[in-house]
Amino acid sequence: MNKLGKIFLCFIAGIIYSFNFPNKDMVSWVFMPVISMAIFFWCLSPNQNESKTPYTLKFKLLLALSFSVGAALLGYYWIPYTISEFGGVPAPFNYIIGSLLSPFALPQFYSFVLFAHFLERIRILKELRIYSRVTLYAFLLTLCEIITPQQFPSKAGHGFLVLAPYIGLAPILGSGVFSFFLYYLASAINGAIKKYPFNYPIFLFALFFIVANTSYPLKYKTTEDTLKTRIVQANIGSLMKVQSEGGDGTAIDYVFKTYSELSTQKLLSGNNKLDLIIWPETALPGVLSTRFMKQENMPFPLIISSIVRQWNAEMIFGGYDANDNPESEDAYFETQYNTIYHAGDFGRLENFYHKQKLIPFGETMPFGPLNKYLNKLNTNVSFFAAGDDFPLFKLRNNFIMMPIVCYEILFPDFVRNYLNKNKNSSRPHFIINVTNDSWYGDTSEPHQHLFLSHWRALEFGIPIIRSTNTGITSILYPDGTESERILVDEKKVLDIDLKKTISEVTVYQKYGDIPLILLMLTLVLLSYGINRFLKKDGNIGDEVHFTEN
Repeated sequence: MNKLGKIFLCFIAGIIYSFNFPNKDMVSWVFMPVISMAIFFWCLSPNQNESKTPYTLKFKLLLALSFSVGAALLGYYWIPYTISEFGGVPAPFNYIIGSLLSPFALPQFYSFVLFAHFLERIRILKELRIYSRVTLYAFLLTLCEIITPQQFPSKAGHGFLVLAPYIGLAPILGSGVFSFFLYYLASAINGAIKKYPFNYPIFLFALFFIVANTSYPLKYKTTEDTLKTRIVQANIGSLMKVQSEGGDGTAIDYVFKTYSELSTQKLLSGNNKLDLIIWPETALPGVLSTRFMKQENMPFPLIISSIVRQWNAEMIFGGYDANDNPESEDAYFETQYNTIYHAGDFGRLENFYHKQKLIPFGETMPFGPLNKYLNKLNTNVSFFAAGDDFPLFKLRNNFIMMPIVCYEILFPDFVRNYLNKNKNSSRPHFIINVTNDSWYGDTSEPHQHLFLSHWRALEFGIPIIRSTNTGITSILYPDGTESERILVDEKKVLDIDLKKTISEVTVYQKYGDIPLILLMLTLVLLSYGINRFLKKDGNIGDEVHFTEN
Protein backbone atom coordinates (compact mmCIF):
# COMPACT_ATOMS: atom_id res chain seq x y z
CA MET A 1 0.00 0.00 0.00
CA ASN A 2 1.33 3.44 -0.91
CA LYS A 3 1.60 6.38 1.49
CA LEU A 4 -1.67 7.98 0.39
CA GLY A 5 -3.46 4.71 1.04
CA LYS A 6 -1.99 4.52 4.53
CA ILE A 7 -3.16 8.06 5.32
CA PHE A 8 -6.70 7.07 4.34
CA LEU A 9 -6.42 3.78 6.27
CA CYS A 10 -5.40 5.67 9.42
CA PHE A 11 -8.46 7.89 9.00
CA ILE A 12 -10.65 4.76 8.89
CA ALA A 13 -8.78 3.37 11.93
CA GLY A 14 -9.63 6.57 13.81
CA ILE A 15 -13.31 6.13 13.02
CA ILE A 16 -13.14 2.55 14.28
CA TYR A 17 -11.42 3.76 17.47
CA SER A 18 -14.30 6.18 18.20
CA PHE A 19 -16.75 3.27 18.56
CA ASN A 20 -15.04 2.54 21.87
CA PHE A 21 -17.10 5.38 23.38
CA PRO A 22 -20.90 5.67 23.59
CA ASN A 23 -22.64 7.64 20.87
CA LYS A 24 -26.05 8.55 22.28
CA ASP A 25 -27.96 5.25 22.43
CA MET A 26 -25.10 3.20 20.95
CA VAL A 27 -23.12 1.30 23.60
CA SER A 28 -19.34 1.08 23.75
CA TRP A 29 -17.66 -1.55 21.58
CA VAL A 30 -14.90 -2.38 23.99
CA PHE A 31 -12.40 -4.12 21.67
CA MET A 32 -12.52 -1.61 18.81
CA PRO A 33 -9.16 -0.06 19.86
CA VAL A 34 -7.47 -3.42 19.20
CA ILE A 35 -8.48 -3.26 15.53
CA SER A 36 -7.81 0.45 15.12
CA MET A 37 -4.44 0.41 16.88
CA ALA A 38 -3.25 -2.70 15.01
CA ILE A 39 -3.93 -0.76 11.80
CA PHE A 40 -2.17 2.34 13.18
CA PHE A 41 0.92 0.37 14.24
CA TRP A 42 1.03 -1.36 10.85
CA CYS A 43 0.80 1.93 8.96
CA LEU A 44 3.72 3.49 10.85
CA SER A 45 6.36 1.39 9.06
CA PRO A 46 7.04 0.42 5.42
CA ASN A 47 5.66 -2.84 4.10
CA GLN A 48 7.99 -5.63 3.01
CA ASN A 49 7.47 -4.74 -0.65
CA GLU A 50 8.33 -1.10 0.02
CA SER A 51 11.71 0.53 0.41
CA LYS A 52 13.69 -0.42 3.54
CA THR A 53 14.12 3.31 4.17
CA PRO A 54 12.01 4.14 7.22
CA TYR A 55 9.24 6.70 7.04
CA THR A 56 10.11 10.23 8.05
CA LEU A 57 8.92 11.67 11.31
CA LYS A 58 6.81 14.20 9.40
CA PHE A 59 4.94 11.43 7.57
CA LYS A 60 4.29 9.51 10.78
CA LEU A 61 2.92 12.65 12.40
CA LEU A 62 0.67 13.04 9.34
CA LEU A 63 -0.59 9.49 9.96
CA ALA A 64 -1.31 10.43 13.59
CA LEU A 65 -3.19 13.51 12.37
CA SER A 66 -5.29 11.43 9.96
CA PHE A 67 -6.09 8.97 12.76
CA SER A 68 -7.09 11.71 15.23
CA VAL A 69 -9.24 13.51 12.65
CA GLY A 70 -11.20 10.31 11.97
CA ALA A 71 -11.65 9.63 15.69
CA ALA A 72 -12.65 13.21 16.49
CA LEU A 73 -15.10 13.75 13.64
CA LEU A 74 -17.21 10.77 14.70
CA GLY A 75 -16.38 10.42 18.40
CA TYR A 76 -16.36 14.16 19.14
CA TYR A 77 -18.83 15.39 16.54
CA TRP A 78 -20.37 17.51 19.29
CA ILE A 79 -17.40 19.90 18.91
CA PRO A 80 -18.43 21.00 15.37
CA TYR A 81 -22.04 21.07 16.60
CA THR A 82 -21.14 23.53 19.37
CA ILE A 83 -19.03 25.63 17.00
CA SER A 84 -22.02 25.91 14.67
CA GLU A 85 -24.71 26.35 17.34
CA PHE A 86 -23.01 29.00 19.45
CA GLY A 87 -20.25 30.27 17.20
CA GLY A 88 -22.46 30.75 14.15
CA VAL A 89 -20.02 28.86 11.91
CA PRO A 90 -21.94 27.00 9.15
CA ALA A 91 -21.11 23.60 7.69
CA PRO A 92 -18.66 22.48 6.40
CA PHE A 93 -16.46 25.11 8.04
CA ASN A 94 -17.45 24.00 11.54
CA TYR A 95 -16.17 20.50 10.70
CA ILE A 96 -12.94 21.93 9.31
CA ILE A 97 -12.38 23.79 12.56
CA GLY A 98 -13.28 20.62 14.48
CA SER A 99 -10.66 18.72 12.47
CA LEU A 100 -8.02 21.31 13.30
CA LEU A 101 -8.85 20.88 16.99
CA SER A 102 -8.44 17.07 16.85
CA PRO A 103 -4.76 17.16 17.99
CA PHE A 104 -5.99 18.76 21.25
CA ALA A 105 -8.61 16.01 21.66
CA LEU A 106 -6.20 13.09 21.09
CA PRO A 107 -2.66 14.36 21.70
CA GLN A 108 -1.39 11.04 23.05
CA PHE A 109 -0.90 9.62 19.56
CA TYR A 110 1.39 12.47 18.55
CA SER A 111 3.31 12.08 21.81
CA PHE A 112 3.71 8.38 21.09
CA VAL A 113 5.27 8.98 17.67
CA LEU A 114 7.59 11.67 19.06
CA PHE A 115 8.54 9.58 22.09
CA ALA A 116 9.35 6.54 19.97
CA HIS A 117 11.41 8.76 17.65
CA PHE A 118 13.40 10.04 20.62
CA LEU A 119 14.05 6.54 22.02
CA GLU A 120 15.28 5.39 18.63
CA ARG A 121 17.93 8.08 18.77
CA ILE A 122 19.30 6.78 22.08
CA ARG A 123 21.68 4.00 21.10
CA ILE A 124 21.66 2.37 24.54
CA LEU A 125 17.93 1.55 24.13
CA LYS A 126 18.26 0.07 20.66
CA GLU A 127 18.85 -3.49 21.88
CA LEU A 128 15.87 -3.27 24.21
CA ARG A 129 13.71 -2.00 21.37
CA ILE A 130 14.73 -4.90 19.15
CA TYR A 131 14.00 -7.65 21.66
CA SER A 132 10.80 -6.21 23.14
CA ARG A 133 9.18 -4.26 20.35
CA VAL A 134 5.63 -5.57 20.88
CA THR A 135 5.63 -4.86 24.62
CA LEU A 136 7.47 -1.57 24.22
CA TYR A 137 4.92 -0.16 21.76
CA ALA A 138 2.08 -0.92 24.19
CA PHE A 139 4.05 0.54 27.09
CA LEU A 140 4.94 3.74 25.23
CA LEU A 141 1.40 4.44 24.05
CA THR A 142 -0.10 3.76 27.48
CA LEU A 143 2.49 6.01 29.10
CA CYS A 144 1.74 8.78 26.60
CA GLU A 145 -1.97 8.34 27.31
CA ILE A 146 -1.29 8.81 31.04
CA ILE A 147 1.10 11.76 30.94
CA THR A 148 -0.07 13.77 27.90
CA PRO A 149 -2.53 16.54 28.90
CA GLN A 150 -5.93 16.14 27.23
CA GLN A 151 -8.75 18.66 27.05
CA PHE A 152 -11.43 15.94 27.26
CA PRO A 153 -9.52 13.06 28.89
CA SER A 154 -10.39 9.69 27.41
CA LYS A 155 -8.48 6.41 27.29
CA ALA A 156 -8.76 3.40 25.04
CA GLY A 157 -9.48 1.22 28.08
CA HIS A 158 -12.51 3.22 29.21
CA GLY A 159 -14.75 1.01 27.07
CA PHE A 160 -14.25 -1.81 29.59
CA LEU A 161 -16.89 -0.11 31.75
CA VAL A 162 -19.53 -2.17 29.92
CA LEU A 163 -17.97 -5.32 31.42
CA ALA A 164 -18.42 -4.14 35.03
CA PRO A 165 -18.36 -5.51 37.68
CA TYR A 166 -15.75 -7.86 36.18
CA ILE A 167 -13.05 -5.21 35.96
CA GLY A 168 -11.60 -5.66 39.42
CA LEU A 169 -8.26 -4.05 38.56
CA ALA A 170 -9.85 -0.59 38.25
CA PRO A 171 -9.38 0.46 41.93
CA ILE A 172 -5.86 -1.02 41.93
CA LEU A 173 -4.24 0.05 38.65
CA GLY A 174 -6.77 2.56 37.32
CA SER A 175 -8.20 2.69 33.82
CA GLY A 176 -4.70 2.71 32.28
CA VAL A 177 -4.25 -1.04 32.72
CA PHE A 178 -7.21 -1.66 30.41
CA SER A 179 -5.66 0.58 27.77
CA PHE A 180 -2.38 -1.31 28.10
CA PHE A 181 -4.14 -4.63 27.57
CA LEU A 182 -5.80 -3.38 24.37
CA TYR A 183 -2.60 -1.81 23.06
CA TYR A 184 -0.68 -4.99 23.92
CA LEU A 185 -3.09 -7.11 21.87
CA ALA A 186 -2.96 -4.64 18.98
CA SER A 187 0.84 -4.58 19.02
CA ALA A 188 0.96 -8.39 19.14
CA ILE A 189 -1.31 -8.60 16.09
CA ASN A 190 0.92 -6.15 14.25
CA GLY A 191 3.96 -8.15 15.34
CA ALA A 192 2.45 -11.36 13.95
CA ILE A 193 1.79 -9.63 10.62
CA LYS A 194 5.38 -8.30 10.58
CA LYS A 195 6.62 -11.81 11.50
CA TYR A 196 8.28 -10.71 14.72
CA PRO A 197 9.48 -13.45 17.10
CA PHE A 198 6.66 -14.65 19.30
CA ASN A 199 6.17 -12.54 22.45
CA TYR A 200 5.59 -15.02 25.28
CA PRO A 201 4.95 -12.51 28.11
CA ILE A 202 1.70 -11.43 26.46
CA PHE A 203 0.20 -14.77 27.47
CA LEU A 204 1.34 -14.27 31.06
CA PHE A 205 -0.14 -10.78 31.17
CA ALA A 206 -3.40 -11.84 29.46
CA LEU A 207 -3.82 -14.66 32.00
CA PHE A 208 -3.13 -12.28 34.91
CA PHE A 209 -5.48 -9.66 33.42
CA ILE A 210 -8.42 -12.04 32.97
CA VAL A 211 -8.03 -13.84 36.30
CA ALA A 212 -7.54 -10.65 38.34
CA ASN A 213 -10.53 -8.86 36.82
CA THR A 214 -12.96 -11.77 37.07
CA SER A 215 -11.84 -13.20 40.42
CA TYR A 216 -12.28 -9.92 42.28
CA PRO A 217 -15.34 -8.21 40.80
CA LEU A 218 -16.15 -4.66 41.82
CA LYS A 219 -18.38 -4.20 44.85
CA TYR A 220 -19.08 -1.71 47.61
CA LYS A 221 -20.63 -1.67 51.08
CA THR A 222 -23.35 0.52 52.55
CA THR A 223 -24.93 1.05 55.96
CA GLU A 224 -28.62 1.35 56.76
CA ASP A 225 -28.29 5.14 57.16
CA THR A 226 -30.15 6.90 54.36
CA LEU A 227 -30.25 10.40 52.96
CA LYS A 228 -33.55 11.31 51.31
CA THR A 229 -32.33 13.27 48.32
CA ARG A 230 -33.94 15.17 45.45
CA ILE A 231 -31.83 16.00 42.39
CA VAL A 232 -33.45 18.66 40.22
CA GLN A 233 -32.96 18.74 36.45
CA ALA A 234 -34.71 21.91 35.25
CA ASN A 235 -33.79 21.48 31.56
CA ILE A 236 -32.99 25.17 31.09
CA GLY A 237 -31.17 25.67 27.80
CA SER A 238 -28.04 27.72 27.30
CA LEU A 239 -29.84 30.67 25.70
CA MET A 240 -32.20 31.01 28.67
CA LYS A 241 -29.26 30.68 31.08
CA VAL A 242 -27.29 33.41 29.31
CA GLN A 243 -30.32 35.72 29.30
CA SER A 244 -31.00 35.20 33.01
CA GLU A 245 -27.33 35.73 33.90
CA GLY A 246 -27.42 38.92 31.85
CA GLY A 247 -30.24 40.32 33.98
CA ASP A 248 -33.24 39.63 31.72
CA GLY A 249 -36.23 39.78 34.11
CA THR A 250 -38.39 37.37 32.13
CA ALA A 251 -35.61 34.79 31.95
CA ILE A 252 -34.84 35.15 35.66
CA ASP A 253 -38.50 34.65 36.56
CA TYR A 254 -38.66 31.52 34.41
CA VAL A 255 -35.50 30.07 36.00
CA PHE A 256 -36.70 30.78 39.53
CA LYS A 257 -40.20 29.46 38.87
CA THR A 258 -38.95 26.26 37.25
CA TYR A 259 -36.48 25.39 40.01
CA SER A 260 -38.97 26.35 42.74
CA GLU A 261 -41.81 24.23 41.34
CA LEU A 262 -39.58 21.18 40.83
CA SER A 263 -37.93 21.54 44.23
CA THR A 264 -41.19 21.88 46.17
CA GLN A 265 -43.39 19.32 44.43
CA LYS A 266 -44.67 16.55 46.67
CA LEU A 267 -42.90 13.24 47.01
CA LEU A 268 -44.63 10.33 45.30
CA SER A 269 -44.03 8.08 48.27
CA GLY A 270 -42.79 8.12 51.85
CA ASN A 271 -43.45 10.61 54.62
CA ASN A 272 -43.02 13.68 52.44
CA LYS A 273 -39.64 14.53 53.99
CA LEU A 274 -36.39 15.48 52.26
CA ASP A 275 -32.88 15.77 53.70
CA LEU A 276 -31.02 17.20 50.71
CA ILE A 277 -31.91 19.03 47.50
CA ILE A 278 -29.33 19.35 44.71
CA TRP A 279 -29.28 21.79 41.80
CA PRO A 280 -26.72 21.63 38.96
CA GLU A 281 -23.81 23.85 37.94
CA THR A 282 -24.53 27.62 37.80
CA ALA A 283 -28.23 26.99 38.42
CA LEU A 284 -28.66 30.25 40.33
CA PRO A 285 -28.21 33.36 38.13
CA GLY A 286 -26.57 36.41 39.62
CA VAL A 287 -23.40 36.77 41.68
CA LEU A 288 -23.27 36.14 45.43
CA SER A 289 -20.52 37.10 47.86
CA THR A 290 -19.47 34.46 50.38
CA ARG A 291 -17.29 37.01 52.16
CA PHE A 292 -20.24 39.34 52.74
CA MET A 293 -22.58 36.47 53.70
CA LYS A 294 -20.10 35.29 56.32
CA GLN A 295 -19.49 38.74 57.75
CA GLU A 296 -23.16 39.66 58.01
CA ASN A 297 -24.46 36.13 58.70
CA MET A 298 -26.80 36.65 55.78
CA PRO A 299 -28.98 33.83 54.40
CA PHE A 300 -29.07 32.92 50.73
CA PRO A 301 -31.60 34.64 48.42
CA LEU A 302 -35.26 33.95 49.17
CA ILE A 303 -35.64 31.24 46.52
CA ILE A 304 -33.01 29.14 48.32
CA SER A 305 -33.86 29.93 51.92
CA SER A 306 -37.61 29.39 51.42
CA ILE A 307 -37.10 25.93 49.89
CA VAL A 308 -34.71 24.96 52.70
CA ARG A 309 -37.20 26.08 55.34
CA GLN A 310 -40.17 24.44 53.67
CA TRP A 311 -38.50 21.03 53.68
CA ASN A 312 -36.30 21.60 56.72
CA ALA A 313 -33.60 20.25 54.45
CA GLU A 314 -30.17 21.28 53.19
CA MET A 315 -29.28 22.34 49.65
CA ILE A 316 -26.24 22.00 47.41
CA PHE A 317 -26.35 24.08 44.24
CA GLY A 318 -24.19 25.76 41.63
CA GLY A 319 -23.82 29.52 41.23
CA TYR A 320 -21.33 32.37 41.02
CA ASP A 321 -19.24 33.87 43.80
CA ALA A 322 -17.55 37.28 43.71
CA ASN A 323 -13.76 37.38 43.75
CA ASP A 324 -12.98 40.23 46.14
CA ASN A 325 -9.27 40.26 45.25
CA PRO A 326 -8.98 40.13 41.45
CA GLU A 327 -5.50 40.38 39.92
CA SER A 328 -6.72 42.98 37.44
CA GLU A 329 -8.89 46.07 37.69
CA ASP A 330 -10.71 44.86 34.59
CA ALA A 331 -14.36 44.31 35.56
CA TYR A 332 -14.54 41.20 33.36
CA PHE A 333 -11.28 39.45 34.28
CA GLU A 334 -11.32 36.82 37.04
CA THR A 335 -13.90 38.68 39.10
CA GLN A 336 -16.06 35.59 39.67
CA TYR A 337 -15.71 31.97 40.72
CA ASN A 338 -17.72 29.05 39.36
CA THR A 339 -18.97 27.80 42.71
CA ILE A 340 -20.81 25.01 44.51
CA TYR A 341 -22.69 26.24 47.60
CA HIS A 342 -23.89 24.31 50.65
CA ALA A 343 -26.94 25.89 52.32
CA GLY A 344 -27.70 24.64 55.84
CA ASP A 345 -30.27 25.48 58.50
CA PHE A 346 -32.49 28.48 57.72
CA GLY A 347 -30.84 28.83 54.30
CA ARG A 348 -27.51 30.08 55.64
CA LEU A 349 -24.08 29.44 54.14
CA GLU A 350 -22.40 26.31 55.49
CA ASN A 351 -19.59 25.88 52.97
CA PHE A 352 -18.59 26.45 49.36
CA TYR A 353 -16.16 25.19 46.72
CA HIS A 354 -14.55 27.22 43.93
CA LYS A 355 -13.88 25.36 40.68
CA GLN A 356 -10.16 24.87 40.08
CA LYS A 357 -9.79 23.25 36.65
CA LEU A 358 -11.26 25.79 34.27
CA ILE A 359 -12.24 24.89 30.70
CA PRO A 360 -9.72 26.36 28.22
CA PHE A 361 -11.28 28.74 25.70
CA GLY A 362 -14.54 28.68 27.69
CA GLU A 363 -13.73 29.75 31.25
CA THR A 364 -10.13 30.85 30.76
CA MET A 365 -7.22 30.76 28.29
CA PRO A 366 -4.15 28.51 28.68
CA PHE A 367 -1.63 31.37 28.50
CA GLY A 368 -1.04 32.20 32.16
CA PRO A 369 -0.05 35.84 32.83
CA LEU A 370 -0.92 36.80 29.25
CA ASN A 371 -4.61 36.13 29.92
CA LYS A 372 -5.18 39.56 31.49
CA TYR A 373 -4.18 41.14 28.18
CA LEU A 374 -5.97 38.60 25.97
CA ASN A 375 -9.18 39.29 27.90
CA LYS A 376 -9.43 42.66 26.18
CA LEU A 377 -9.13 41.02 22.75
CA ASN A 378 -11.43 38.01 23.29
CA THR A 379 -14.75 38.87 24.94
CA ASN A 380 -16.25 35.41 24.27
CA VAL A 381 -14.20 33.82 27.07
CA SER A 382 -15.50 34.32 30.62
CA PHE A 383 -12.09 34.34 32.40
CA PHE A 384 -13.17 32.96 35.76
CA ALA A 385 -10.88 32.98 38.78
CA ALA A 386 -9.64 29.53 39.88
CA GLY A 387 -10.06 28.25 43.42
CA ASP A 388 -7.40 26.53 45.51
CA ASP A 389 -9.23 24.96 48.49
CA PHE A 390 -10.38 21.35 48.86
CA PRO A 391 -13.40 21.45 51.20
CA LEU A 392 -15.71 18.62 52.21
CA PHE A 393 -19.39 19.36 52.82
CA LYS A 394 -20.50 17.88 56.14
CA LEU A 395 -24.27 17.49 56.35
CA ARG A 396 -26.07 17.56 59.69
CA ASN A 397 -26.93 13.83 59.53
CA ASN A 398 -23.23 12.90 59.30
CA PHE A 399 -23.12 12.41 55.54
CA ILE A 400 -19.95 13.83 53.96
CA MET A 401 -19.90 15.07 50.36
CA MET A 402 -16.95 15.99 48.14
CA PRO A 403 -17.93 18.70 45.60
CA ILE A 404 -16.52 18.73 42.06
CA VAL A 405 -17.64 20.96 39.19
CA CYS A 406 -18.26 19.78 35.63
CA TYR A 407 -15.36 18.24 33.77
CA GLU A 408 -13.02 18.26 36.79
CA ILE A 409 -14.41 14.77 37.38
CA LEU A 410 -12.73 13.55 34.18
CA PHE A 411 -9.21 14.01 35.61
CA PRO A 412 -8.23 11.08 37.86
CA ASP A 413 -5.13 12.91 39.16
CA PHE A 414 -7.25 15.87 40.23
CA VAL A 415 -9.80 13.69 42.06
CA ARG A 416 -6.97 11.68 43.62
CA ASN A 417 -5.25 14.87 44.82
CA TYR A 418 -8.56 16.19 46.23
CA LEU A 419 -9.08 12.99 48.22
CA ASN A 420 -5.49 12.88 49.45
CA LYS A 421 -5.69 16.50 50.61
CA ASN A 422 -8.43 15.27 52.97
CA LYS A 423 -6.82 11.94 53.90
CA ASN A 424 -6.72 12.90 57.59
CA SER A 425 -10.43 13.79 57.57
CA SER A 426 -13.43 11.50 57.44
CA ARG A 427 -13.71 9.84 54.04
CA PRO A 428 -16.49 11.29 51.83
CA HIS A 429 -19.53 9.07 51.36
CA PHE A 430 -20.36 10.60 47.97
CA ILE A 431 -18.83 12.80 45.31
CA ILE A 432 -21.24 15.47 44.08
CA ASN A 433 -20.51 16.41 40.48
CA VAL A 434 -22.63 19.32 39.26
CA THR A 435 -22.38 20.09 35.57
CA ASN A 436 -23.98 21.87 32.64
CA ASP A 437 -23.90 20.01 29.33
CA SER A 438 -26.58 22.16 27.71
CA TRP A 439 -24.01 23.69 25.35
CA TYR A 440 -23.80 20.39 23.47
CA GLY A 441 -27.51 19.72 22.90
CA ASP A 442 -28.82 16.22 22.30
CA THR A 443 -25.49 14.88 21.04
CA SER A 444 -23.20 12.14 22.31
CA GLU A 445 -21.35 14.52 24.69
CA PRO A 446 -23.67 14.07 27.72
CA HIS A 447 -23.42 10.30 27.29
CA GLN A 448 -19.63 10.38 26.99
CA HIS A 449 -19.29 12.77 29.93
CA LEU A 450 -21.28 10.41 32.15
CA PHE A 451 -19.45 7.34 30.79
CA LEU A 452 -15.99 8.76 31.52
CA SER A 453 -17.07 10.18 34.89
CA HIS A 454 -18.14 6.73 36.07
CA TRP A 455 -14.50 5.62 36.14
CA ARG A 456 -13.80 7.88 39.12
CA ALA A 457 -16.38 5.92 41.14
CA LEU A 458 -14.62 2.68 40.16
CA GLU A 459 -11.08 3.92 40.80
CA PHE A 460 -11.79 5.46 44.21
CA GLY A 461 -14.69 3.35 45.47
CA ILE A 462 -17.00 6.33 46.05
CA PRO A 463 -20.43 6.81 44.39
CA ILE A 464 -20.93 9.94 42.28
CA ILE A 465 -24.10 12.04 42.40
CA ARG A 466 -24.29 13.56 38.94
CA SER A 467 -26.52 16.65 38.84
CA THR A 468 -26.91 18.22 35.40
CA ASN A 469 -28.87 21.09 33.91
CA THR A 470 -30.26 19.33 30.82
CA GLY A 471 -29.20 15.71 31.38
CA ILE A 472 -27.99 13.10 32.08
CA THR A 473 -28.71 13.09 35.85
CA SER A 474 -28.12 9.91 37.88
CA ILE A 475 -26.06 8.19 40.60
CA LEU A 476 -22.93 6.30 39.49
CA TYR A 477 -21.94 3.44 41.79
CA PRO A 478 -18.47 1.90 42.40
CA ASP A 479 -19.48 -1.52 41.09
CA GLY A 480 -20.28 -0.11 37.64
CA THR A 481 -24.05 0.07 38.14
CA GLU A 482 -26.17 3.19 37.87
CA SER A 483 -29.42 4.48 39.32
CA GLU A 484 -32.44 5.52 37.32
CA ARG A 485 -31.56 8.30 34.86
CA ILE A 486 -33.14 11.60 33.97
CA LEU A 487 -32.51 11.72 30.24
CA VAL A 488 -31.37 14.58 28.03
CA ASP A 489 -33.97 17.36 27.63
CA GLU A 490 -36.20 16.04 30.44
CA LYS A 491 -37.57 18.41 33.09
CA LYS A 492 -37.82 16.17 36.10
CA VAL A 493 -36.59 15.35 39.60
CA LEU A 494 -34.83 12.23 40.78
CA ASP A 495 -35.97 11.31 44.32
CA ILE A 496 -33.74 8.67 45.78
CA ASP A 497 -32.74 7.33 49.20
CA LEU A 498 -28.95 7.40 49.28
CA LYS A 499 -27.37 4.80 51.53
CA LYS A 500 -24.16 5.77 53.28
CA THR A 501 -21.16 4.16 51.59
CA ILE A 502 -18.38 2.44 53.52
CA SER A 503 -15.14 2.62 51.55
CA GLU A 504 -11.42 2.47 52.16
CA VAL A 505 -8.58 4.22 50.39
CA THR A 506 -7.91 2.30 47.18
CA VAL A 507 -4.47 1.34 45.90
CA TYR A 508 -4.99 3.68 42.97
CA GLN A 509 -5.72 6.58 45.31
CA LYS A 510 -2.53 5.89 47.27
CA TYR A 511 -0.11 5.40 44.40
CA GLY A 512 -1.79 6.58 41.21
CA ASP A 513 -0.27 5.16 38.01
CA ILE A 514 3.08 4.17 39.58
CA PRO A 515 2.16 0.46 40.07
CA LEU A 516 0.95 0.25 36.46
CA ILE A 517 4.14 1.83 35.13
CA LEU A 518 6.24 -0.61 37.17
CA LEU A 519 4.16 -3.52 35.87
CA MET A 520 4.63 -2.41 32.26
CA LEU A 521 8.39 -1.94 32.73
CA THR A 522 8.60 -5.43 34.22
CA LEU A 523 6.88 -6.87 31.15
CA VAL A 524 9.22 -4.98 28.83
CA LEU A 525 12.27 -6.39 30.63
CA LEU A 526 10.71 -9.86 30.84
CA SER A 527 10.04 -9.81 27.14
CA TYR A 528 13.61 -8.75 26.51
CA GLY A 529 15.00 -11.54 28.68
CA ILE A 530 12.81 -14.34 27.28
CA ASN A 531 13.38 -13.44 23.66
CA ARG A 532 17.12 -13.08 24.22
CA PHE A 533 17.30 -16.42 26.07
CA LEU A 534 15.40 -18.21 23.30
CA LYS A 535 17.39 -16.33 20.64
CA LYS A 536 14.23 -15.49 18.76
CA ASP A 537 15.12 -11.93 17.98
CA GLY A 538 16.38 -12.62 14.46
CA ASN A 539 16.84 -9.45 12.47
CA ILE A 540 13.62 -7.71 13.40
CA GLY A 541 15.55 -4.57 14.15
CA ASP A 542 16.08 -4.22 10.39
CA GLU A 543 12.44 -4.68 9.45
CA VAL A 544 10.91 -1.54 10.87
CA HIS A 545 12.14 1.74 12.29
CA PHE A 546 10.49 4.79 13.74
CA THR A 547 13.08 7.24 12.51
CA GLU A 548 15.21 8.03 9.54
CA ASN A 549 18.61 6.44 9.11
